[in-house]
Amino acid sequence: MRQYCAIAAPVLALALSAALAPNARAAATADTAWTANGVPVVSDAFFIQRAPFVAADGAGGALVGWKDLRGGVDYDLYLARLDGLGQRVAGWPVNGMAVCGAAGEQTQPAIASDAAGGAFIAWSDPRDGLPDIYLQHLLASGAAAPGWPADGLAVCNAPGDQFAPSVVPDGSGGAIVAWADYRAGSVVKVYLVRFDSRGDLLPGWPINGRAAGSASGDQTDPVLISDEANGAIVAWRDFRDGGAGTEADLYAQHVTGAGTIAAGWLATGVPLCTRAGDQNHLALAADGASGAVAAWLDARAVSPGIYAVRVTDAGALYPGWTADGVPLSTAAVGDAHPVAVRDLAGGALVAWSDLRGGGADIVAQHVQGGGTIAAGWPANGAALCDAAGDQLEPVAVADGSGGAVVAWSDARGAGADIYAQHVTGAGAVVAGWPANGAAICNATGDQSAPVIVSDGAAGAIVAWQDQRAGNAGDIYAARVTSNGVVAALASLVSADATRERVLLRWNVSGGAPVVIERHSPGSAWSAVARALPDGAGMVAYEDRDVTPGARYGYRLAIAAGGAAAHAGETWVEVPDGAAFALAGARPNPASGALVVWFTLPDVGAPGHPVPTPSGAPAQVGAPGHPHPAQVGAPTGAPTRGGSGSGSGSGSGSGSATLELFDLAGRRVLSREVGTLGAGSHALTL
Repeated sequence: MRQYCAIAAPVLALALSAALAPNARAAATADTAWTANGVPVVSDAFFIQRAPFVAADGAGGALVGWKDLRGGVDYDLYLARLDGLGQRVAGWPVNGMAVCGAAGEQTQPAIASDAAGGAFIAWSDPRDGLPDIYLQHLLASGAAAPGWPADGLAVCNAPGDQFAPSVVPDGSGGAIVAWADYRAGSVVKVYLVRFDSRGDLLPGWPINGRAAGSASGDQTDPVLISDEANGAIVAWRDFRDGGAGTEADLYAQHVTGAGTIAAGWLATGVPLCTRAGDQNHLALAADGASGAVAAWLDARAVSPGIYAVRVTDAGALYPGWTADGVPLSTAAVGDAHPVAVRDLAGGALVAWSDLRGGGADIVAQHVQGGGTIAAGWPANGAALCDAAGDQLEPVAVADGSGGAVVAWSDARGAGADIYAQHVTGAGAVVAGWPANGAAICNATGDQSAPVIVSDGAAGAIVAWQDQRAGNAGDIYAARVTSNGVVAALASLVSADATRERVLLRWNVSGGAPVVIERHSPGSAWSAVARALPDGAGMVAYEDRDVTPGARYGYRLAIAAGGAAAHAGETWVEVPDGAAFALAGARPNPASGALVVWFTLPDVGAPGHPVPTPSGAPAQVGAPGHPHPAQVGAPTGAPTRGGSGSGSGSGSGSGSATLELFDLAGRRVLSREVGTLGAGSHALTL
């Protein structure tokens, strides 16, 4: 929606309604960095990029991968690394590094951090005929780790199909991989294997992996988490009481770093749930004590619900938990796919897309380490988003404080967008977040298939498949802070100027020290101050070395990827006896945050009359813009005018109101700004 603004000064008897100039510059500009609606991870490679996957890089950034059809025949796998400021890390190619470009199609990719800025990527690969499991280790630089083949290492090339891989770090720089395996012929089993950082098979682990359980019957849909002690816990759907296609139970196994079954665990696996009815869509979260919390969709009743159980590192049901699971929701949730994250106290926060209201909404529940529902949470879960349209594909990450950030694909608008919500362990929405979630990306076209990792600062980095360009798909990513702000490298919050000083405030991502640089016409940019963002990411700078009537530029220099990135640039004209002016607003058009520039007069200064607008467009200059911006009343909007006079102190004190109007001329915001005093101001709304 384009917005219209008016400045009304009752003491000065002035009102103005103005259309925002189509050519007005943004008040804050940034080099390649986080931006509203996301930064392109890959957007100009040939053909289709889809199915993103992501891992944290351990330094506030993310490793984002995807399936890529730029070769025109089969999907290959690519990976890119963005730092905490949203910039491509030096050494990584534009449009990504090839993980594997071997013949055939690489499918079902999974990723895990190597805890050193790089990642392990596993996938199913048919290069030799039947699909096998391959693994690649890329370093923080984007290069393949020493000892790893260019197109990946064969983790398992046993007879039969191998598919559905999962991968987790082993805590020692290597990785553990699990998958579903048809080497036995018509029966599918779950297998695991462990490799070190150099691609060597660890002692105790057989070539092509070891079986998770020795029971008869099919084992499908493996889910893997680290036990945080060099081993892993794997869980699966189990058909030992019938063939595939019948009702499934859930089982799990704990394998140590040495490749042996952990003490207390059965060779056939420990049952998580064996109730009548089908158990499906399994999710796992570590409990912080080398055990796990499992959540799933359960059809034990007529209407499927969500259940969870906790198992110890020794394979026992944790005290307080009910065998076969604690109900998280017995409402008619539909075909929900729960996701689970740890709560730092032995429990988990679980979220899912819920159909109980007819459309799909995002609902979450918090089950504590002792198996009870946490205080503040309704019996059948709390709605994180119940906006119009369907909310689907939830993903979640722990916030490090017992809460979680949940993201999803959202159809409340004309197409599918990406939204997120931040909820505390007590079930409250974190301050700053809208009731139905913050828009991470609402660009044109559909955005779908979100994936999420922590940014290391209680926020998250979200990546998704994006069709804003009208093609089959690009990959974008955005960072959202803990307080619900979609991050930018640096964005100007306010700029105020009087005859004596210029005061500027920026919001900065990343928390690293910044250098404030100043520039005036005819001179070069030079450093004038250094600052460290406060706990809210704010940087403030006051410049008292200014000359009335002069014009100055300011920007931030921020260390990123081994170089200095410049962002938050703005130009300020120091008043020499201020006159009233509306300088425009940016960005234009605007659908979210809006920066309005205006000058308030020194009502006690002679020779600066208050302008009287008419219905004709007025010419006003925009700070930093070489030409005046065209400002005028919109067709169909009321034309406002007036004249008058007033008096005030030499400090410019008086009453002044900033008003915003929509296309229909309706006032949508009114803000008192007279207390800002005489001078040029930029206000973020």
